Amino acid sequence: MRDPLLLTFLLLGAAVFAVDYWLGDRADERPVVEVTADQVEQLRVRWMAQWGRAPNPEELQGLVDEAVDEEILYREAQRLGLGRDDAIVRRRLAQKLTFLLEDAGDAVAPTEEEIAEYFARESERYRRPARTSFDHVFLSGDRRTDAARDARALLDQVRADGNDGWERLGDPFMLARSYVERSDQEIAGLFGTDFAQAVADLPTGDWKGPVVSTYGVHLVRVNGRTAARAPALAELRDRVVADLRQERRRERSLAGYEELRESYEVRLPAGSSERLK
Repeated sequence: MRDPLLLTFLLLGAAVFAVDYWLGDRADERPVVEVTADQVEQLRVRWMAQWGRAPNPEELQGLVDEAVDEEILYREAQRLGLGRDDAIVRRRLAQKLTFLLEDAGDAVAPTEEEIAEYFARESERYRRPARTSFDHVFLSGDRRTDAARDARALLDQVRADGNDGWERLGDPFMLARSYVERSDQEIAGLFGTDFAQAVADLPTGDWKGPVVSTYGVHLVRVNGRTAARAPALAELRDRVVADLRQERRRERSLAGYEELRESYEVRLPAGSSERLK
């Protein structure tokens, strides 16, 4: 629990902190560094998140002093123009302003009607692809003289064995031997496009092969398929709302930048327009 006496002490001691810029002799001309109650509380919360306990009075005073020192050094660096020609500083400041422009576009939560309209417009994006579950037996071309011939010879055996012992057949394989509800894209990423296309054409329930992958030759049994479908908004509402808000942030950022650019006259070197085409 926050100690009100401690907070009062800190606020009285650090709320208004004057910094001499080494310019001029009059005290009333010194810039002011003000530490607010909210800033003190933020320092306390960060400490607790890092150390798992509240800071004691000395520790909290040290945090306030560090924050004041950082503000003083930041202002002096600005006054001296230290970041003016620093590409990293310029990029960070531009990035921060971009974030502020994006946040301005996210101030108002979308209505249910806007969410529904966005979902309808982007429905293809949320479509669930068809999925396939399958088992496979791998035969390595590096270990065998003719892996395809061996696969054909093994096909009768694996069909006869059915669910008994097929996992022990074939050669060692670095990936899994069984996959559940994988999309064509996922299968292609694992085994290659040709393998994924071949599996998509196989009937369910029976061992088939040989099927060639980027690794070698396989016998494959498709255990089931899930058809592609368009999910209802209720299934994806949180994701849809997040995507809509992100789109708004991008749009607001672009609009804000265009407004800023309109307020500037951009001058390029003579003849540069042709060179930039």
